[in-house]
Amino acid sequence: MKRLILIIILLSIITLPEVIAQKRKSERAYASFEAGEYYDAIDRFKDAYSKTGKSDKNTRTELVFMIAECYRLTNDPKNAETWYKLAVKSSYSNPEAQYYLAESIKKNGKYQQAIDEFKKFKQVAPSDARADQEIRSCELSIEWQRNPEAYKVDELKELNSREADFSPAYARDDFGVVYFTSFAMMQQETRRMEQQVRVSRISLKAALIRNQNGALRFLLR
Repeated sequence: MKRLILIIILLSIITLPEVIAQKRKSERAYASFEAGEYYDAIDRFKDAYSKTGKSDKNTRTELVFMIAECYRLTNDPKNAETWYKLAVKSSYSNPEAQYYLAESIKKNGKYQQAIDEFKKFKQVAPSDARADQEIRSCELSIEWQRNPEAYKVDELKELNSREADFSPAYARDDFGVVYFTSFAMMQQETRRMEQQVRVSRISLKAALIRNQNGALRFLLR
């Protein structure tokens, strides 16, 4: 009996640091998410997910959902669909996972499949009016694809990027200048800002260490 107790104590001592480290990884991921640093949060959530044991199904499923949320909020429906699908497959309890799975599929142009998924959402959230609205939206999209209007839309490759570009407006009367918003530029700027934030955090940590080593007068100057 004493030997068994000793083994349990030893196992606890061995696994405790891993549990604490895992908790810290998750906390940092959620902190990045709450700060709107979604690209940073994706990496942190994935790291936390990879370090979470398969036996902890609830935590792993929650992390999967958060990864999907990050992809949704960075306007990446392809990856969002993949991770929402995994969350739903893992029986995640939040109905929003099913809704955003359907929405991601819709954004990826798979309207009939999106209708099927919105119907599943309607089953788990019958009072939510969004389901009927989205289903009707998909039905109209299918109808318009089958019966297009007598207009031809040409892609303006000089302005369009691979990311989301929107809200164009002419800036001059001769139509020679166009202002528009580009998500590609926003992504680059967001990554640059997140990198600056990480560097600032490292610098702050280093400053605090120097402060603890007696350089308080130097820091205050």
